[in-house]
Amino acid sequence: MKNIFFSKINIIASKLFFVLATIMLFAQRAYAQGDFQDAPGADLTVQHIICAITRFACWLTNIALLLTFGAIVLYGLQIMISKGDPTQFSSAKKNLLWAIAGTFVILGVYVIIATVANAVNVDVRTISIPLDCGSCTY
Repeated sequence: MKNIFFSKINIIASKLFFVLATIMLFAQRAYAQGDFQDAPGADLTVQHIICAITRFACWLTNIALLLTFGAIVLYGLQIMISKGDPTQFSSAKKNLLWAIAGTFVILGVYVIIATVANAVNVDVRTISIPLDCGSCTY
């Protein structure tokens, strides 16, 4: 059993190495030419970085909440479909409880973001908790 697991890891690692080596082999060089006064990132500020982190956290938590909602619905359906079979019911119940716990963990991310923002003296209203994906102002 252990050898099969390690052989699968070796196969995955070798495929990943092959993909990365191929990307590096065919990568093109880019040479900087011209005036970059209006280029994106020319005047990067802390507010821009906070906005990027906020948008990423917003996107990530929205996707995660959508997935946990789907999992809760799926496990609820599994409970209804179990038809009195104790093994299926207990498995679906355990999975449903874990999906609900995952939802609470994801919602706890909002609390962590607000706490860290408050610790570094960032106005929490600028990152809008709950996160609003389009509310960055700088």
